Amino acid sequence: MNSFFTFVNRYWRQVPLMDRWLLSELLGPLLFGIAAFTAVTLSVGVVFELVRKVAESGLSVAIATQVLFLKLPGFLVLSFPMATLMATLLAYSRLSGGSELTALRSIGVSTVRFVVPAILLAALMSGLTFMFNDFIVPPANRAGYITLHKALGRSIDSEKGENIIYPRYGKVIGGPAEEKERLVHLFYARSYFNGAMLDVT
Repeated sequence: MNSFFTFVNRYWRQVPLMDRWLLSELLGPLLFGIAAFTAVTLSVGVVFELVRKVAESGLSVAIATQVLFLKLPGFLVLSFPMATLMATLLAYSRLSGGSELTALRSIGVSTVRFVVPAILLAALMSGLTFMFNDFIVPPANRAGYITLHKALGRSIDSEKGENIIYPRYGKVIGGPAEEKERLVHLFYARSYFNGAMLDVT
């Protein structure tokens, strides 16, 4: 680990001072934007649904947390471009407000030259977005979907007593082109005995 940081630090110091300064101004808002946008989209897109399944379907908190982390890459893909745009706007607005850009122009630095770090950062984030979207998101989403539905299928094992009703949700094949899940099975069992449902409808 120390050798890795030494390697990164050596090449970082080879970057021109102005580029290091501009990149340092961009990285703070970028990381903040990724965290903020991911938290907002994740809470709206996944957290509320998982909380509902924990409350209504008996899904365990550990499985819900695992599914949440498996769904995370899909929302990072949405956060990367928005965070890059926000970081660029915030960083260059602050530099312009503090007359740093005017000072750079006064010593002969062209506009294109001090925009280059933002363009390189945007290209890096674009490549990272494509990599996540093509190689990480599909298997992560599939694993999350399988983990969630397997857990929902097992959650009825915790039910006790008689007259057990268990709803199962999923996507209808050949149905309307909607991403929203709907009720696909409704199980009724008169009672449980030794982990088995009796008189199932």
